Amino acid sequence: MENEKIKQNSWLSFFHFITRSVFIFSFIVMGGILFLFFLYFGDLLINSITNTHKKPLFGVYIIASKSMVPSINFQDGIFIKRIQSGYQVGDIITFSSDSYYEGKPITHRIIEKVKDKKKFIYTTKGDNNSTVDPIEVKEKDIYGKVLFRIPKLGYIQEFFSSFSIYLVLIFLILFGFLLHRVFWKRRKEKLT
Repeated sequence: MENEKIKQNSWLSFFHFITRSVFIFSFIVMGGILFLFFLYFGDLLINSITNTHKKPLFGVYIIASKSMVPSINFQDGIFIKRIQSGYQVGDIITFSSDSYYEGKPITHRIIEKVKDKKKFIYTTKGDNNSTVDPIEVKEKDIYGKVLFRIPKLGYIQEFFSSFSIYLVLIFLILFGFLLHRVFWKRRKEKLT
């Protein structure tokens, strides 16, 4: 009987540790997201107040082609940061395209940098492409420089954008709540 109580208490302690760890981790992640949210929209607000037309301070994009393999794979996420100038040959950038790419953001590597009057014009190419891009990229078209990639982020986004995942999440939350109530009730009964 005593061993059974010890086993139940250790199980409850383990369950409590796991739920508390998940809560703390979720709180930290949400805090980070909230910080990035305020940073992003604070930058947009400052730009609108000062009437400057800059691209967003940073962005996250999902790669939708295999043009940058092996540097960046299909369905990888990339985190980009706007820099005012100083893009160099070899940098991977994300830029807005013209009608050739149907206006979609493109992420390719700079292979040539030419000064035209006071501005630079860049020639880009995907690492997996055999030819350079048919368009010239101006500094005003660049969203930012790729800082890092998050492997397979696109698959996670796809997974969470399906309707069935919401049903699974609701079920898991309800199941977790039910488990918590059952263990809490048993613990209260044992104490009385």
